[in-house]
Amino acid sequence: MSKLKNSLSIYEQEDKIRSLIVDSTDCSFHLKRASDDGGHHLMLYLPEEARKEFDIKAFREDRYKLIGFNRVLIAFVSEGYVSDLNKWVSFMEWCDADGRHVKHTAIIDELRRYTSMGGKIYVGADSMYRNTNCVFACTIALHNSEQNIAKYYFRKIRDNSSKYKDLSVKINKEVDLAVSTALKIRDNIPNSNIEIHVDIGRKKKNTTRFLVNQIRGWINGLGFVCCIKPNSWASSDIADWHTK
Repeated sequence: MSKLKNSLSIYEQEDKIRSLIVDSTDCSFHLKRASDDGGHHLMLYLPEEARKEFDIKAFREDRYKLIGFNRVLIAFVSEGYVSDLNKWVSFMEWCDADGRHVKHTAIIDELRRYTSMGGKIYVGADSMYRNTNCVFACTIALHNSEQNIAKYYFRKIRDNSSKYKDLSVKINKEVDLAVSTALKIRDNIPNSNIEIHVDIGRKKKNTTRFLVNQIRGWINGLGFVCCIKPNSWASSDIADWHTK
């Protein structure tokens, strides 16, 4: 029985666990897919106020019944942190290249048509920190000469946290934004071909070269292709433009 449950895809696991969480707490939460040396797993973030009411033992027992031995890691964090995580994966406030707001349903419909004709989706993110304010931009790009299409959508988020002075923290947040967006697309279009572009490189002059192996492993572990400089145009060019 457990062998069958362990054969569930990470997406099927997420659906089952999300329903279980809703039945277990009235608090807000954030559930995301992640991977490490032990393979794929789910990461559940709950606000501290849920600690008293959330029965971890019962949750683990129900989790086993639903998905077997597959891992679900739990972290209790501040309510603001949960809200921040949910903010990053929202499909609200996307714009086209001219800055006009576009509904997420319209983007998904276009991506679905584009993908059905063999198009590859490019997702990238970049950021700029200045004057105690960090501006993040994420892009979803469509580029296919056979379909005669070259366009993109973007969204911007501002965060005034000083933690982004740390290059590693800033880059990891960029990647998290791109990965979350790619996962959201794949949720809606399971057969989509998505390439994630990251503004890092291996050359000696690149101060981000020490992050390449970690980030490539993160992205590849989730089943996406990872592109870095000089081929990461969705992040290094398009997203970078919108951080200004």
